[in-house]
Amino acid sequence: MLTRLFLLLNFLLIGCSPNESEVHRPLQLSGNAMTMSYRILIGDKINNHDIEIIQGIISSTFDEVNSIYNIWNPESELTRLNESPGDAWIPLSPELEELLAITDGLVSMTHGYFDPTITSAYRLWVEKLKLKTRPNDEEIKQLQGVVGWDKVKIKDGQFWKSHQDVKIDLGGIAKGYCVDLLTERLIKRGFKNCYVEWGGEIRASGKHPEQRPWTVFISNLADTDPNHALAVVSLKEEALATSGDYLQQWTLEESDGSCFTYTHVIDPKSLTPIKVTQYNICSTTVKAKTCTEADALATAAMIYPSVAEAEKWTNQLREITENTEFWFVTRSELSNLR
Repeated sequence: MLTRLFLLLNFLLIGCSPNESEVHRPLQLSGNAMTMSYRILIGDKINNHDIEIIQGIISSTFDEVNSIYNIWNPESELTRLNESPGDAWIPLSPELEELLAITDGLVSMTHGYFDPTITSAYRLWVEKLKLKTRPNDEEIKQLQGVVGWDKVKIKDGQFWKSHQDVKIDLGGIAKGYCVDLLTERLIKRGFKNCYVEWGGEIRASGKHPEQRPWTVFISNLADTDPNHALAVVSLKEEALATSGDYLQQWTLEESDGSCFTYTHVIDPKSLTPIKVTQYNICSTTVKAKTCTEADALATAAMIYPSVAEAEKWTNQLREITENTEFWFVTRSELSNLR
């Protein structure tokens, strides 16, 4: 989550206008779902019946995400898909088929740097790193047969994978997708002015009751003063998502005596974790039209070895995406900020 180490994404509370009494405050509904906190702000004037409708949307959407897309739920549809045999066509629910189709487009958009089949590589590396070792060359070679979006097919409501050990983890976009579902369902029921945040991922629609855009700031955790923010972002029918390399790290002494710290971020091309350096990207925040897209782009950007190389890719993206913006942070920049 965004609040763990380097960046903090905050709702920016700007003072009310002189006619403060004429401006109603947004309704806030908050709680916890699947171990992560959520906050939903409604800018429309509502009554008690409206609140019941909103609570129903929240409850049903989180239930749907947990039962279909949550890899940590042993009963979810995605878990059953991962446990299915290889070289067999498995029927999909319309909901999972839709997200897998979106995933297919995002894999293509990111040139394969966002790849949810990385699960087997992640599990192998974590197992080894916890034992203060690393996979050998043969183990890495074996991963090549079970990692890669080309190992799966989605067609006519069915799913196929080349090998039973091909596993999909949609955690890189599931939070963002859930935020999109919540936002779009609220809008459909007439709540057009809303702000949805879950686990640090955000999407906003319409306006704040003060008739301004919903606004957040991106701050360095060492200095959470909004006046010193890295960026103040006004969301106009847009979303914001962040990825970082700081959730899990392991330090390992290599055979040549060198010492490296590895992160949980796996490069789908090399099938190895990203190493911590002063110049690699340690956090990426992305603004896009949907939270699903922002989530995937932030995940993919973490793979690039430097900001300069990531920016070459983002410049290409701007030719095919609308109003996409990126904020990159490296450890050398954090040192300078402090």
